[in-house]
Amino acid sequence: MSKETGDVIWVTNIGRVMFQQWASPIINKKYFILSRYDGYLYFIDKETKKLELSINLSNHEEADKFYFGYQEHSDSDMNSKSELREGYSLLSKPILNGENTIICGSDEGYLYSISIE
Repeated sequence: MSKETGDVIWVTNIGRVMFQQWASPIINKKYFILSRYDGYLYFIDKETKKLELSINLSNHEEADKFYFGYQEHSDSDMNSKSELREGYSLLSKPILNGENTIICGSDEGYLYSISIE
């Protein structure tokens, strides 16, 4: 949003509608990086404002799964906007350790260190 006018400048769809968003995004040279309640860590390209990459950290056994671009998800099987499909949430804001390493904890009790280049 524009702080001068309050008008929306851009919007990017990064996943299914969920209530609520706890964590604020972090920013490095290339990305806006956002952890969400759905257990994914999202990377939005700062220049194009498009979702470039998402990593599923909702379950430590599947934490090596990542997706390029927007992934279409159906909400038809969900009872509420706060219900998870599977796994655990990412509730807190990730941090940058240097410019290219992200530290992110999950509600499952795992701490992840992710290097991005």
